[in-house]
Amino acid sequence: MIPVRLRLQNFLSYGDDAPALDFEGIHVACLSGGNGQGKSALLDAMTWALWGEARKSSDLRKPDEELLRVGSRAMEVDFAFRVGGDELRVVRSYSQSASGKTSKPGLELQVRDGDDWRPLTAESVKATQAAIDARVGIDYETFINSTFLL
Repeated sequence: MIPVRLRLQNFLSYGDDAPALDFEGIHVACLSGGNGQGKSALLDAMTWALWGEARKSSDLRKPDEELLRVGSRAMEVDFAFRVGGDELRVVRSYSQSASGKTSKPGLELQVRDGDDWRPLTAESVKATQAAIDARVGIDYETFINSTFLL
């Protein structure tokens, strides 16, 4: 998997106006900076987009709430990457009602088709996640224990 572009909205420390990260032409990257400046959040955003998992407490009833920027009701991560000759795009979102009592997850999978994106999103989040897993060829647990060490 080769990252191409990452866009965050209200994910952890990143707000509405965070600029997209373009990875084109980057072969090796080093994230540096002080504590709390968002380095880990970028990596968490990629894993959350792909697998719905990041640095959250999975034992919570609504674990994605921990990833939502303070004061926000909706977040989205848009992650484009190359795998197996295809350029894919995953857009994962999470939103809360005004009362905070209900929430709604969203998940889209797309493939580059010329200058456009063709949808591969299935009939449910679970089915779309299965399609992502099949395309990426690795699950979250394997990824964090072999490629990305928490």
